Amino acid sequence: MFVSKMYFVTGNASFIGASHVRNKTVCQDASISLVEERTRKYALSAVSDGHGSKKHFRSELGSKFAIECAKEVAEKISRNYHKILKNLKKYGGYDDNFLNYIASQIIILWNKKCIEHVKNHPYVNDEKYLLLTDEDKASINKDNDYINGDINNLKAYGATFLMYIRFKDFSLVLKLGDGNVLFIKDEKIYEDESIIDNNLKFNLTSSLCSEDALKKFNYKFFDKENTPDAVLISSDGIINSFENEQYFYTYCAKVVDLYLKEDKSYEDKIKELLESLSYITETGSGDDCSIAFVINKDISQFIKEYLAKKEN
Repeated sequence: MFVSKMYFVTGNASFIGASHVRNKTVCQDASISLVEERTRKYALSAVSDGHGSKKHFRSELGSKFAIECAKEVAEKISRNYHKILKNLKKYGGYDDNFLNYIASQIIILWNKKCIEHVKNHPYVNDEKYLLLTDEDKASINKDNDYINGDINNLKAYGATFLMYIRFKDFSLVLKLGDGNVLFIKDEKIYEDESIIDNNLKFNLTSSLCSEDALKKFNYKFFDKENTPDAVLISSDGIINSFENEQYFYTYCAKVVDLYLKEDKSYEDKIKELLESLSYITETGSGDDCSIAFVINKDISQFIKEYLAKKEN
């Protein structure tokens, strides 16, 4: 065991969008947060936002599979931690090959899960597929195309991917598509331009179902000394509910403040978080809203001071 004890506070929630309720469609978001239970070797948070259009008629499953992949990859890194750490030290830190490998594992696992689901649940038996136009059906391809490895066959499952993993000696962010990653470090709350995809516009986003998904991944690696005090990841339904990013930052600070309160039970914290997401989607974007986070340092005093300034 390489960790005696690490400070972790984690949380997550996903809430169906108000517009989805009105249109009688399912929640396309999925999220997870956890601390590895046995040895507390790592903490994980992840969010995935299914695209939800008619062509992406199984994207609620795509986001669910993406979250499963995040957990499986985190476990794989943990099992090989000493070897990874040795290589990082040998080569003087991380390189793009390391992060590309992790992203490729996410994509491989996700494709495997989607293909297995297609095998067991062919499109031709799916009412949502049968209701598509011929043009949309053609873009998805015949339901047996997975045999030839045609990745377009998985368009129905399209989803974004955001993940943060915190280990003792390093932490990392992987991001594909829209959504936000908020960092708290040295009494600052900020986003990092290097993982913001400025090419996303006209309501388009990068996706796990894209042929060039690996090229579209954005990464951020932190060594032990530079690891943030907290990282919050969220689907775009949250930030799109606010007038500007500062209101969004304040909301995230309130979430951190909530989860650092010692006088509230975990159940009460979950309830309040879900209530806040319900209010956000009803009064804001109308979209599904998800948030997941890892706090690895007691920053309660800074958060209280930050919120006090925003109220004045």
